[in-house]
Amino acid sequence: TEEMTIGGQLVMTTAGGADDIMLTRMDIKGPVSIRTGNGADKLTIQGTSSFNSGVKIDQGAGDDSMSLGTAIDLVSFKKAVSIRQGAGNDKMNVAASTALTGLTFGVAGSRIDGGTGTDTLTESIVQVGMGANVRFLNYENQG
Repeated sequence: TEEMTIGGQLVMTTAGGADDIMLTRMDIKGPVSIRTGNGADKLTIQGTSSFNSGVKIDQGAGDDSMSLGTAIDLVSFKKAVSIRQGAGNDKMNVAASTALTGLTFGVAGSRIDGGTGTDTLTESIVQVGMGANVRFLNYENQG
């Protein structure tokens, strides 16, 4: 599968209900806004992908899950990221990283917020030197 390039912004808005979104092998030049509304939503960002502008994701209320990166490819956020999972028992999986795989946050100021509920964060290791650029909030279980 070839990489998909979007030269401008990407805006995705879904209604309430269980939404399943996968972005793979993306090169997005403009800002990204994803709002999934209430419901048990799943969002996956994988494949070697690059986000060159700010990213805002709001999964609304519900038992949401999100996976960012994998152990075999690199997802790179070059500007600040704001992710809100909202009320509910949410799961966040952040790929463990090496110099060429996983997940990187290129600038300081990124926030990933589990919201209220019992939220779980797994594989919370980000690339050496990039971990200081992201804050994980309201995750009760980390490992």
